[in-house]
Amino acid sequence: MAEDRLKKIDEQISKLKAQKQALLNRDRAKDRKLRTRRLIQIGAIFEKCLELNSVEEAEVLARIVAENPGSIEELKHLLRSSPVSPPQSTSDMDPLTVKIDYEEKDLQKRVKEAGGKWDKEKKAWILPPSQVEILGLRDRVI
Repeated sequence: MAEDRLKKIDEQISKLKAQKQALLNRDRAKDRKLRTRRLIQIGAIFEKCLELNSVEEAEVLARIVAENPGSIEELKHLLRSSPVSPPQSTSDMDPLTVKIDYEEKDLQKRVKEAGGKWDKEKKAWILPPSQVEILGLRDRVI
């Protein structure tokens, strides 16, 4: 009797450990995706403003900056004194919840193709703000 009960408890512990690991993996994956997105955005900004045409040019620029520590401090000073301050939070990157009626199959397909995810609990679609704008769904945000 006690042996069976201990076996069931061990099984429950194993299941809980697996659930915990799955949640940790999901969190790590989300963090990686956010970091990757941020790196791509930052890279695109510098590529555009510095007119970089290759990875090699970016590496040369990084080497020049690294070899001149004063330039890094000067850039930081310029950033802090800039009239446009960097965003203080990532809320502008938080996904938006969009309501789409069940009958609107074409729109649902476009949302899914744009990276939208269905949220069963909210019974709505989750999309990045940029895609909401591109698809013209601002008036459907809930």
